[in-house]
Amino acid sequence: MIALFLVAGSLLVGLIAGALQLFFSVSLLKCESLSYLTAMLFPLAYILAKSAEHSGEEGMPLSRNSFGGLGICAFSLLAISGMVSLGVLTEPLTAFIPMPDSVKSLFEAAFRDLPLWDGIVSACILAPLCEEFLCRGMMLRGMLCNGVSPRAAILWSAFIFAAMHMNPWQALPAFVLGAFFGWVYYQTGALWLTILLHCVNNSLSTYLTRAFDSLEIDDGLIDVLPTGQYILLYCLCAAIFAAVILIFRKNEKTLSV
Repeated sequence: MIALFLVAGSLLVGLIAGALQLFFSVSLLKCESLSYLTAMLFPLAYILAKSAEHSGEEGMPLSRNSFGGLGICAFSLLAISGMVSLGVLTEPLTAFIPMPDSVKSLFEAAFRDLPLWDGIVSACILAPLCEEFLCRGMMLRGMLCNGVSPRAAILWSAFIFAAMHMNPWQALPAFVLGAFFGWVYYQTGALWLTILLHCVNNSLSTYLTRAFDSLEIDDGLIDVLPTGQYILLYCLCAAIFAAVILIFRKNEKTLSV
């Protein structure tokens, strides 16, 4: 159902964009922030309506903020470190999938040709707020409240999060990161933390894409670093991520349910 509403939102963007271009010579598609927000209207409205139907029922609160013995600062810093490391670890998932020139052009338009303010608002503010509320705050929490096992709920919400990106170069890393975001939310109940993680991830991506605009849009670390340095960085990130997971697992005993 959510997928249908996402498609409906995308069609609405196309219809509005066509009408504005035809009658007023105004291009909605040149404003990514407005296009994104319009596309998210249907799924967000549907989720809010379904949530209102069950507003009187007991369940997992939207925000629980349980960080255990680590505390909010240490947990947040560790989560950010784990996310950045995981971003490096997932890069090989798409590094060897050829990107057609037509897709490169679309990515260039979306990530480099937009005005900086539009890229920041759409990717670093609206996307974290809307997608985390939708995928973690509503879908993941809803499945947990309805008796779905934590593992299945986290993976399903990550799958939906990945599918929303509608291309393999973003969807595969998004699935892995979405699972990590979901686990963090399940552990802490802190939706603001997953929004922060999402914001940091997209901000880094936006900065790197624009700062190194001489590179191809599909180039990654594996393409720009010498092999030895890349292997060293990859092993370091694997060690950091493993350490973060071990610390979080030990911290589980101190979390409040």
